[in-house]
Amino acid sequence: MKTQINYLILIDFLLISILLIISSFLYLENRIYKVNYEMLPGDCGQFVIYMSAAFFDKNITIEELSLETNPFKLFTGPLTIRNELKKLNIKTTFYNNLSVQEIKEKLDEKKLVIIMINVNITRFVDTGLTHYIFVFDYKQENDSLKGFYFFDTYYFINQYVINSSLEPIYISVEELEQKRQNIMRPNQFVGKIQNAIGMHKFTIIVDEAGQDRGINKKMMNAFTYQYYAEKIAAFVGKIVMKISKRV
Repeated sequence: MKTQINYLILIDFLLISILLIISSFLYLENRIYKVNYEMLPGDCGQFVIYMSAAFFDKNITIEELSLETNPFKLFTGPLTIRNELKKLNIKTTFYNNLSVQEIKEKLDEKKLVIIMINVNITRFVDTGLTHYIFVFDYKQENDSLKGFYFFDTYYFINQYVINSSLEPIYISVEELEQKRQNIMRPNQFVGKIQNAIGMHKFTIIVDEAGQDRGINKKMMNAFTYQYYAEKIAAFVGKIVMKISKRV
């Protein structure tokens, strides 16, 4: 009798496990498909990779990048951006605490600039949501730097807007500085992490081969941990989509 009960318990456990696996698979499959094919594919990380590639006439799509690097539309770390561009023979340099004047100088050198900012939107204001923008030009009047022009998938000011037309967006120096500085606010979760590792006004220069500047060991370790977490998530996503054959 006891043996029969043990078998029943084992069978129940196996059935519940199978149901959980199937449910998890269906949830992941639906999430991957929805965020990559029904919503805007990729996140700002995939977008800046895509735009960098486009400036060098590299033929890739955001859908491909999204499924390859970030199928669940989570945050894309700096090392993912670097390694994906490296596959396209595009070099990058990381800078910590790069000034707006230095950004202008990089643009004068015909470099492209990826800037990390904090988005100013009510529902995210306490979480410290970070965001990448793709800067390609600047505005100057009478030798005075006024602002920058960038492309973006999302533009957060006071509301969420999808800039699907890819028209250039202008941001003043004052607003850019505020958004770069706001990322470090101590009451924000991401801000606390970035304060702990010494991250401040983080910038990626595209098509520049050189030594990273101001990137300490804590920062690089954080980037590395994030990179491998993204790799695991991407691996799971690839397995799910390969089995489902939905795309």
